[in-house]
Order: sequence, then C-alpha cells, then structure tokens
Amino acid sequence: MGSYVETKMSAAVGGAATVDIDGVAPLRGQVVTRTSDGVHIRLDHGLLTPEVADRIALEDCRRIVELAKSDHKAFVQKVLDGVEGRAPAMATDLSTHHSCRLGRWYDHVNDVKTMNLAAYREMADPHRIVHEKGREALLEAEKGDKAAAQRAAKEMSAASERIVALLDRFGSEFADANRPKG
Repeated sequence: MGSYVETKMSAAVGGAATVDIDGVAPLRGQVVTRTSDGVHIRLDHGLLTPEVADRIALEDCRRIVELAKSDHKAFVQKVLDGVEGRAPAMATDLSTHHSCRLGRWYDHVNDVKTMNLAAYREMADPHRIVHEKGREALLEAEKGDKAAAQRAAKEMSAASERIVALLDRFGSEFADANRPKG
C-alpha cells in the first residue's frame, strides 16, 4: 500500500509521486509524510499486487542485509585502523546508530510483521553499542590512552559480530515470514 523513499528531493505532502522499481510498471501515489531523509508515499490502490510486493520486499531485504553487513565491517575497520594508527580517524567523523544506513532503515520500518521479528527487535542495543564504543575507542586514542582505546574497540568488535549474526538471522526470519503460503 505504500513505500518509503530515501531522497533529498523536495516533495510536498499531498503531492503526486511516482516510484520506479525494476521489473514493475511505474507506481503512482501521493506523498503522505516527509522526513529529513525522504518521503512516505501511499500508492494508488491496485497498482501493486501482494505477490509483487512480497517479491520486492524479499529482494530489498537481501540487499539491506548485505549493505548493512558491509557497512558495519567497514565502520569497525575504520575504527580499528584509527586506534592502531594505520589511518587517520576521528570520533567526530563517525556516524551514529541513527545516521548510518542501517540506523536510517531501522528507524523508518513501520511494518508490524517486520518489527515483530525477534532478530529485528534484538538489533537496537548491539547496534547502538557498536557506534558508542567505536566513538569511545577513537576518543581514547585521540587522548593517547591506547589501552582504553583497545578495550573499547574490542567491545565494539564484539557488538558488531552480534549485529552481523543478527542481520543474517533477520534475513532468514524475514524470508520465512514473507514466504508465500501454500
């Protein structure tokens, strides 16, 4: 019935919108809400069959999981490189658990079935910890306390491993919950 589109383009609430998705005829709808990162669009009735919506959701879920895992691995590596002095990295340059790609997605999910998946519900805390401990590690490194920086980096890495495992589990739970019945 609707779609969230991440965009910086201006769109007025109530205005017409078209969503182009590979393999699907353009979908018309109306902007119902704007956020700082995008728009929520209510699609015109009957344009998207449940089967096509399920296919798109499964493809998007796989893409989200892989992007989030890749992003987290890069985030952790950036912090570790900064702590070990292999590359410049400052705590102020790090994204937060709300501003990274996973956080923006997580904060905009409004599908009850998705929000009720155990792996989805379990992601919030370790995701926050990854970002907080990454920032703490770089702050300690900037102060010259290498031991404290390494401790924080170790906690960050453990939380990141948990996130990667939860993302894999989420992908499986989402596919199971959205698999056609019968």
